[in-house]
Amino acid sequence: MTEQAVWQMPPFDRYYVGREDIAALIEHQCPARVGGDLRMLPVVANGQPAVGMYLRGPDGAYQQFQLCVVDLRDGVITGVVGFFDGDAFAHAGLPEQLPAAG
Repeated sequence: MTEQAVWQMPPFDRYYVGREDIAALIEHQCPARVGGDLRMLPVVANGQPAVGMYLRGPDGAYQQFQLCVVDLRDGVITGVVGFFDGDAFAHAGLPEQLPAAG
């Protein structure tokens, strides 16, 4: 990730710039608390690499959390746009939920 990478999450007007700011966002705002709370499925969205992030619920199944579209330049992340809207998952061809790990 570049030092000036930007992480955005529309419709929120706040964005995060740089590795330290982005790391603090993930550490303090991500609802995952232990290993295995998140599962990710790779996908392509708008011709760019993306990942569907799923958060484990109380029943153990994984629910849609955020679709992250990644901007890469020369193999380095320069930006991420995260969408919380379930329609983004549908447009990317991703399921609403994943079964509990078993």
